[in-house]
Amino acid sequence: LFRGLYILSNYSQRHPAAFVRYASSAKSAETVEPPNPKLIQEDWIGPPDKTSNLRPIMRHVPKNETILQEKLRLRQAEVEEYNQKFWTNHNKRFFEERDAFVAANISHPEESLSADQMSVFYKSFLDKNWKLHFYYNVSWYIKKHLIHVSGTTC
Repeated sequence: LFRGLYILSNYSQRHPAAFVRYASSAKSAETVEPPNPKLIQEDWIGPPDKTSNLRPIMRHVPKNETILQEKLRLRQAEVEEYNQKFWTNHNKRFFEERDAFVAANISHPEESLSADQMSVFYKSFLDKNWKLHFYYNVSWYIKKHLIHVSGTTC
C-alpha cells in the first residue's frame, strides 16, 4: 500500500504518456492535508477517498491559462465530480446491503460467512445493479471523449 501523494507534472497534462512522479510522505493516507490550491505548481493527486475509493485531483492553474485550457480543466473537474458522486452513492449502498446480508445470514456475531456464501450476495448485487453500471459506463465514456476532444483543441 502506497502512502503519499502523486504529482503530475504540467508536461504530463499535455502529453498523456508522461510519467507520474511519486512524492513520498511519512503521513498516512488518512492524515494527508491537501495543499493550498493557489500555491501548487503541478497537479496534485491525493490519497483515496474513504467511501468512493477515488483519488481527488487538484489541478494547477497556470497564470497564463487560455480560455481553452480553462474549459478543459473545468470539464475534467465536472467528470471527476460526477465520478465522485456516483461511486460514493454506489459504495454506500453496497456496504449497507452487504452488512444487511451478513447480519441476516450469520447466527453468532463472531461468525463470518465463507467466500461461497458471500458470492451469493455479490452476484445478487451485480444482477440488481447491472443497468446502473451500464448507463454509468456509457455516460463516463461520453464524458471522457468530450474531455479528449477538448484537450486536443488546446
